[in-house]
Amino acid sequence: MKRLLKAILVMMTSQVAVASVGIVRNKLLAVLLGPAGVGFFAQLQVLQGFLQYAATMGMQQGALKYMAVDRARNQDQLPTTVSTASKTFAAFSVLLLAICLPLAKPIASWSLGDASLYLFVIPVIAGVPFLIQTELWQTYLRSGFEMKRYSATMVTTAVVGLPLVVPLVFIWKQAGLAAHLLIVAVIGYIIARLYANRS
Repeated sequence: MKRLLKAILVMMTSQVAVASVGIVRNKLLAVLLGPAGVGFFAQLQVLQGFLQYAATMGMQQGALKYMAVDRARNQDQLPTTVSTASKTFAAFSVLLLAICLPLAKPIASWSLGDASLYLFVIPVIAGVPFLIQTELWQTYLRSGFEMKRYSATMVTTAVVGLPLVVPLVFIWKQAGLAAHLLIVAVIGYIIARLYANRS
């Protein structure tokens, strides 16, 4: 019970920290680009989140179950389970890129209301495979109830990504928003992999 309460407290603290970083980021975006820029960034985020979920259809939850079972009962099987999950999600990521990149214009029209904004959509799509792999390694940490490391991946990614948004947006304006989502996705993957390797 004590361990559960400690894990809940860690998760609550990390969620507050990530949300606080998000508020600061949005404030900076409002100063640099105005409310319209914040809204545009939100649209790109929603699109990226939708594509991430659509690509895996929540299969991370199934991976969590099998990883947790292997950690508890069959440690020798765990590397195989993780490798299989990683390859499966990588295959879905390649399929996502193969489908969505040629359809960048229709996707831009559907999500942003203007097909001419397709160049902003391409970095968002390119970031999705990294988000999928990030979630896999976060799932690996959760399967071992390593909530401190799991929370640290989210907080570290948010904190590291915050200073990047200002120069990107200052130099490239709205294009910097799309680039920011791609770069943070890559950073998040690297951080999650590093924490998973330490577990």
